[in-house]
Amino acid sequence: MGERQRAAIEKALTDGRVVHDGEPTRICTLEVQPAAGGTAPAWVQVLAGSLNFFYPFADDPAARLGASGAFGTLKPSLIEWQANEYATWDISGVSVRDVAFVIDQVLTRVLGCDDASYSVASSIEDI
Repeated sequence: MGERQRAAIEKALTDGRVVHDGEPTRICTLEVQPAAGGTAPAWVQVLAGSLNFFYPFADDPAARLGASGAFGTLKPSLIEWQANEYATWDISGVSVRDVAFVIDQVLTRVLGCDDASYSVASSIEDI
């Protein structure tokens, strides 16, 4: 299940030094072209303490992600969301490995990316 993709995601997050508690200084953006059945690319942004991702649905992301099992045993809090645009979650105290797992699960279980073949492009920006 997505071992190659999770490893790439974890490397991008580690290289970018974006998963930590404290003030954010960098942001890592991950893009997948395109999400299955979609026309727009799926994207995920990670910065200190938060995970923000493309959310192309009108319903409550907490209910959808809870039902999908994308968070595994983690219980992040929803910070804010905009229907058909984005959902932002608090990931304070979550390890890089667990954040990479969640991102992979969101991409496959929620956004419809093919588990075996999706690839991730990453970029890091100072903020």
